[in-house]
Amino acid sequence: MKILIVDDDRMICAGTVRRIVNMRFPEIEAVEAAYSGEEALEMIRRQPFDAMFTDIRMAEIDGLRLIREARELNPYMICVVITAFDRFQYAQQALRLGVEDFLVKPLSEQSMRIHVRAVIDKHASRMQDKASRLELEICAQMLSGERSVTECFEHNGFAPPEGDVAMVVWHEDSAAPAAALDGLWLWRPKKRKFLLVGGQGDAARQKIASAIHRSGVYAGVSAPGRNLKQLTEQAGQALNFTWLQTEPGASFWSPQDLRGLSALRARVLAEVRALNADGVRVLLDNSLQYLDASRRAFARALIESVFSELTEVRASMGMEAGAPHAFPPGEGLSAAIRAAAAEIRAVQEMSANPNRLHPVAYAKRYVQNHLYEPIDMTALANRLNLSYAYFSRIFREQAGVTFTKYLVTLRMREVCRLLLAGEKVVDIAEKLSYHSAANLTRSFTREFGMSPSRWLELHAGETVAEED
Repeated sequence: MKILIVDDDRMICAGTVRRIVNMRFPEIEAVEAAYSGEEALEMIRRQPFDAMFTDIRMAEIDGLRLIREARELNPYMICVVITAFDRFQYAQQALRLGVEDFLVKPLSEQSMRIHVRAVIDKHASRMQDKASRLELEICAQMLSGERSVTECFEHNGFAPPEGDVAMVVWHEDSAAPAAALDGLWLWRPKKRKFLLVGGQGDAARQKIASAIHRSGVYAGVSAPGRNLKQLTEQAGQALNFTWLQTEPGASFWSPQDLRGLSALRARVLAEVRALNADGVRVLLDNSLQYLDASRRAFARALIESVFSELTEVRASMGMEAGAPHAFPPGEGLSAAIRAAAAEIRAVQEMSANPNRLHPVAYAKRYVQNHLYEPIDMTALANRLNLSYAYFSRIFREQAGVTFTKYLVTLRMREVCRLLLAGEKVVDIAEKLSYHSAANLTRSFTREFGMSPSRWLELHAGETVAEED
């Protein structure tokens, strides 16, 4: 802690400084002197002091005004009055200002030591409270991002870190890289799996990388910044990429991780949508196997986009989302490629197996894939090992329409598409298993309130949207 002694009597001020220094308390880093209230305020503006011992009767700015203005600059500073004037009104005003102690000169060596020790203990208690508050606020700002790192530190009475900081997170099963990162710390929480460290420039980045490598952990590091929510998201994304590494170390987030990935990305995702496991594996293998470190971000983003696309493919098929893909750290790129191919094959199996899909999702897909064939709801219910009544009820509840209405709607949409393509009603009726053109026309008229020929006159040149 740093202590400021304020007295316009230079000999008394210097003597008090010397007495406290000679006490050799290890908690005290520095004891400095100011010979007026103005000088004291200027020093407090330039640097943080943890405690101030001040006289009351001084020219220009007296001790009570000094305490009031100093507290506005640093509300956590401990203030003690040392004065030869023990007037009651002084003591009352001092207590209203939150002064820790009101001492009357002269003080014996033993008495002075007792009061300095009390200030040290008070400071230690406040530091613990402040650190706890800072930890809670940083954790809150990791979610909201309303206050910057600087604002969090200043609001809780700490000097803010100089420049931007980076957030470091690491895998739960790894030991904390605290020892390796000594000297880079700005602040470290007691029970959390993250650190805030100085993160500006290539030199700082290299230090972080070396320290994490020495600690033997897999960690994700954000880009330098001030927004705690953004830092948290970036560090988490970087941590997800550590499975591309083959040995412990840091994975740094960069804007390139989120950029578009050119024609190769489009080709890979097209193969994913087609559930072509071998095609995806070959594309990734051939394109990414020999990436150097400078292009590793590209590989990370591409692999991540494959699994993101697979999640969307699952959703479009009515499948469960599946467990998130948390690869063990150090698996490397080849393991990621194998995992992508295996996941695509698993989705293929699910889509082909009615027991792996929700019954309504399977029924919809079955109708879409067999629209040109006779479809019987009883046979479909049997295919799903469900009773006719139960299947009918759950389909209506989840689809919002009866199975028959859903089937008719899809077939009528297909009729519209074929009409716009120039096909004749009689041919369409045969394709869609209607017994005659007349039966198709009656169904069409019930659905749209007009004949197929009239509908075609009104909608010529349009296109029909596909079923989701």
